[in-house]
Amino acid sequence: MPNQTHVNILREGYKVWNPWREKNRITNPDFHNANLQKFYLRKANLSNADLRNANLEQANLRKADLCYANLEGANLRRARLSSALLKGALLNDATLRDSCLDKADLRGASLFQADLTKALLIETQLTDATLKRSLPVH
Repeated sequence: MPNQTHVNILREGYKVWNPWREKNRITNPDFHNANLQKFYLRKANLSNADLRNANLEQANLRKADLCYANLEGANLRRARLSSALLKGALLNDATLRDSCLDKADLRGASLFQADLTKALLIETQLTDATLKRSLPVH
């Protein structure tokens, strides 16, 4: 279960979340399994956040800081991640189908088994990112 206090504050947007996080020095905000569908999270500081299996479908994460966030199994379908910082993020088994990742920083990110079908990756930084997909065994 996610920390409901974190979810409620994040719902207010980055202008409330970022100062609250700075004041409270939260190093690993807990949003695992949270429903953040269609949340407006532009410029939100979500670095080191636990977003495992979170529903971020159609969320606006433009210019959000998701460095070293754990997004394993997260639903980011049709999410807007333009210019987002995802350096070192864990996106294993994440659904990024139809998402917009143009100019995003995914250096060193792990996207093992991630679904990038129809994802927009124009000018996306993928240096040292893991983009492997396992093949079915027959």
